[in-house]
This record gives sequence, C-alpha cells and structure tokens, in this order.
Amino acid sequence: MASTMRTTSATSGKTSPSTSNKSMKAAATSKKNLRESKAVSLNVGLNGWEGESDPLTAFEAKMIKKLQPLDNEHSDTYRLQFIRGYENEKDTERVVEVRYKEMLTLRKDAGAVGILNCSKPEGWEEFNEVCELGVLGTTKDARPVYYERIGAYDPKKLDALGYEKLQRCHIRLQDEMLRRKELISRQLGHRMYKHVVILDMKGFGMRHMGPKVLGNIRKLMNLDNAIYPEVLKRLFIVNAPWLFQKAWSLVKGMLHPITRERIKIYGTKPKKFLPKLAEFIDIDQLPTWLGGTNKGTLNGVCSDDFDKIAKELAALEANDTSLDTGKEVRGRRASTQGSTATTKALSLSSIDSQTNVCVCECGVGVKSPACK
Repeated sequence: MASTMRTTSATSGKTSPSTSNKSMKAAATSKKNLRESKAVSLNVGLNGWEGESDPLTAFEAKMIKKLQPLDNEHSDTYRLQFIRGYENEKDTERVVEVRYKEMLTLRKDAGAVGILNCSKPEGWEEFNEVCELGVLGTTKDARPVYYERIGAYDPKKLDALGYEKLQRCHIRLQDEMLRRKELISRQLGHRMYKHVVILDMKGFGMRHMGPKVLGNIRKLMNLDNAIYPEVLKRLFIVNAPWLFQKAWSLVKGMLHPITRERIKIYGTKPKKFLPKLAEFIDIDQLPTWLGGTNKGTLNGVCSDDFDKIAKELAALEANDTSLDTGKEVRGRRASTQGSTATTKALSLSSIDSQTNVCVCECGVGVKSPACK
C-alpha cells in the first residue's frame, strides 16, 4: 500500500533553566493538544481530507490526460492517486508514467485486467473462509474500514489455497474497495480515495513465521506498493505480541517511508488501543471482537454487500447523477452529536477551467457534450 503524503513537523525553542514549572506544563499541554489536533479531523468538509478533495492543478490535469490513452479500465481518481503518490519524486512526469505502465503490466501478468467485470475469481469462497478479512463500518469521516484477522489465519489452509488464487482474490477485493470509495465520494460530494486498515494480530505465533507465509505477505505488499498508491489513511496493528515485532522488522522495509509513518502498532491491552481507534472510529462501528458494538460480519471478496454497491454506483453513472459544484450535500453518516454533516460538493465530473480537461469518467479526456 504505497503512498506519499506531505508531512510537517513542529519545532520549538529550548526552554531556559529559569522557565517556571507552570510554563513548562503549559508548553507540554500545548504540544499534546497540537498532536491530538493533528491526529484526526472529524470534519467531513473539504478542509478535513488532507488534499484528497483539492481541485486539480494544471500539472495534474495534464498528467491525467496523458495517462488516459494507456487504458480504459480505471477512473481518473485512480490516475490522480499515482500523480499525487509520486509528486515528490525527481522528474515527476516521467516517474508517474513509468509507474502507471508498470501497474498495467503487473495487472496483466496477474490475469487481473478488468477483474471487476469478469466472473468471480476462482477460489473466492475458499479465500473468504481461509482469510478472515473484509470491510466493516466506516470512520467518523465516512471512510470504509478494512480488517484482517491475521492471527486467526491457518497457514496450512493458506498454503493450500495457493498464491495465484490468493493474489487474484486480493486484487479483486482491493478493486472493490476502490469502487466503494467512489460511491462514498459521490454521497459526500467530494473526492475521497483513502481508507483505514486494522490488522488484528490476536493468535499470531510461530506458525505464522514460516517462509511461505512471510513470502506471500512480501509479494502482496510489493503488489500493493505498485498498484495501489495513496490508498492508506491509517493502518492500526492491534493485539501485536512481541513475536510480531520480529516479523514486522522483516517486512516494513518494503514500505514507502511515509507509509510507515501512517502505521501505528499496539500491544494486547484493549484499554490502550481502543481509545486510539475510537479517535477515528465510533464504537458502534467497531466490531465486537475489538471492543466495539458492531455485530456485523466482515464483507470479504465478492460479497452481497459489494454487489449492492456496484449496482447503486452503476445506476448513478448511467443516469449521470454526478454532483454539481457548490451544491450542499449531506454526509453519509450523522456526526457523534447527532447532527448531519454537510459539505460543499466538489463535482466528480467537473471541468478544469484553466486546462479544459475533463476529470470525470466519461473517457473522453477533454470537454465534450458527454460531460455534464
């Protein structure tokens, strides 16, 4: 799950020996509040999305237009993730194009071209049984939450599934997540392409440290790095035993440094990790097995839940019900205070006034009658 995010750091001067204890406590409190304020924004408006909903720059619009002829499978939002994911690289234009072409090659090699339009991948039911993972609930700012109960995996069954099936089902599930976020974006009224991941390590032991298991994890991490840039908002690893620290040291180096900054690891005490999760996710959205009250089941690959989402999104696209710029829309979920969140909508099919480049999914690439 490679991703790139601009980061900022706060600096402060040294406190002189004459500074009073009261002043030092006040400074400490101020720093604590600053950290907490940066930890999460509960505002679902345009200012709470760390650049996701920002209007396209001239460069971004230019690059989207350049990438469009390479394939007709992906949305411009997906292309935008590549552009923003590699924006800090030297020779950004060349790097983005190279990475995008590499993604297309990897998908072709994995037999995953048009995977959402194909029949359900072979072994999908077995995949759901062996891998306890899927989507359940949303964050306070309406992002989908993806869970993996890695400690509950049976390595022997995982090995029997085979990497080829594992890879195709993984890609299908992650592509389903892209579509989920597209629908939520339309409901919110602005672009949103990042989600939250929670890995539950309860039960993780030596049996999960075998070369085949770790090898498959490395392969999938490399795959995610290459084909899913800028998808990770936060990754929480909970119920992590000491053994996991060793396993983590073997794989974390494969992640982008900024991605690693988005990852938080917590031990086996719920009283320590539950408050951290609750900063992002309401208790009624967290599953019961993590201390929440959500009794729902994880929506794995090819779930009935996704079928409903796909049909709803297809209907919106077919009826050209993209949101109008400036229209007030309501958030998908009520806030913790019970009031409904509103935000100024950023049209998903708007036309960049400076470049005349269409950023919708019509596939035309320039302003045309097809763009409303």
